[in-house]
Amino acid sequence: MGTSTRCAGAALVAVVLVGTTVSAAAPARADNASRVLTIIRRVVDLNAGKEIGRTTTEGNKVAINLSSDVLFGFGKAELSPGAQRTLRIAADQLAKAKGGTVHVDGYTDGKGSDGVNQPLSAQRAKSVADALGAMVGPGLRFQVAGHGAADPVAPNTRPDGSDNPLGRALNRRVSVSFQH
Repeated sequence: MGTSTRCAGAALVAVVLVGTTVSAAAPARADNASRVLTIIRRVVDLNAGKEIGRTTTEGNKVAINLSSDVLFGFGKAELSPGAQRTLRIAADQLAKAKGGTVHVDGYTDGKGSDGVNQPLSAQRAKSVADALGAMVGPGLRFQVAGHGAADPVAPNTRPDGSDNPLGRALNRRVSVSFQH
């Protein structure tokens, strides 16, 4: 099966899942749907040759968006065993930094309260900064901030008010930015 076929298949499954609502009475189905979405995101990212969400360059500023679903377990701030590969890719890009400050910003989706999401996003950003700092060594300063559900990159809900799992997944991220 070619890369484009796998990506198209993953996209089709994602569309089917996003269009499916899961009732509160079916937590097992909700958990399975969440696992499938995580696997789809990983397959699409791997097929694209990367495990990072998106890297943008604007002038001399580089921003790397890392999916929290790849780095952490649900509601956790401890890095998962699989996070090291993704962080190594980001650390390799940090080698382009010309010294100075690396900003590490954590974000969550819109589920849950600000009292839970804001500290979780800050703890996740700190976990990423600590791991990247250990990988790249001295010479860079890391500035960490947690933003909770602020500044979403996708809608957490659909126009009809129903849940948007794919949008929420995109909002769960840690952004690493620096000057090169």
